[in-house]
Amino acid sequence: MLCTGTACQILGAPLVADAVERGEGLKLGATSGDGLFTLEAVNCAGACSMGPVLVVDGNYHGNVNQSIACAIVKKLRREAKTEGKQCVPCREGLRQMSKMLHRITDGQGKLKDIDDLENLGKTVAVTALCGLGKSAPNPVVSSIRYFRDEYVAHIVERRCPGGICKAMISYHIVPESCTGCGTCAKVCPTGAIHQVRGEKREEGLLRAIHPDVCEKCGACMEACRRVQSKEGRRRNFARRLAEVR
Repeated sequence: MLCTGTACQILGAPLVADAVERGEGLKLGATSGDGLFTLEAVNCAGACSMGPVLVVDGNYHGNVNQSIACAIVKKLRREAKTEGKQCVPCREGLRQMSKMLHRITDGQGKLKDIDDLENLGKTVAVTALCGLGKSAPNPVVSSIRYFRDEYVAHIVERRCPGGICKAMISYHIVPESCTGCGTCAKVCPTGAIHQVRGEKREEGLLRAIHPDVCEKCGACMEACRRVQSKEGRRRNFARRLAEVR
């Protein structure tokens, strides 16, 4: 954005605009041919003492002359190439892949998302401009090739076979296995585990997990595993406190 107020006009703003147009092909009030920049005119940038003023992404550049303005545009163009702003397949393709993956792990995916993910990943790999962009979709494409059944389980059964996706798992205490030691409640960061009385007199005080408070961090299950391992009852510890449904 180039200030064209009275002060900047007097200090050389028209010369700056002409230099940028001749040197970088960026005309005032238009967008560059590569689509990276739009040079707009503003009546006053509020920095008359610094004129001519060029504002780029909210950053003010004062006392700009023809050579400085062209240097700024060249620098931005180099940065755009480095940051992948020119590479639409990488920038937009990976963003869309991320959205589809999040839908699947949140339990909102559709079967067509699997094929869309695979096809989009292959397209990005072929059309991206740099090696990093070409290799970025490989983990997703490979996982679909070798573990497609797990994608299907997430979408059709709303189930995460690995017990990783928090939207698809829930923790609960197995009453017949709980000893009521309270170790799980001590490590719970949200206080989701509370004390309840068992249905049978001999069960005494047991523990239960409040599903609305539980953040599914898994700390309770890990704590119970350590306790059971220490006590030597290794065969039952996996289901003693919590199971992943």
